[in-house]
Amino acid sequence: MTVAEIFGPLVLTGPIVCWGVGGWIALAVVFVTVSAVMRPVVLRGGRLRDEATRREEGARGGAEGEGEVAGEAVGS
Repeated sequence: MTVAEIFGPLVLTGPIVCWGVGGWIALAVVFVTVSAVMRPVVLRGGRLRDEATRREEGARGGAEGEGEVAGEAVGS
């Protein structure tokens, strides 16, 4: 078993059991906050991946990819 499997249920149900309605509200706030932050995080990750791909392709293109178009040699 992993640590997440051991402590995850405790972390999610603990506040509900201990605080009652306040625990439910706290859990709702956590989920709403995480879901609101998810979109900007995913968009930033996509931009970083695209930039890294462009840098990698640029580094390869200057050294070994000269004279090739879409994976085929020019003039074939």
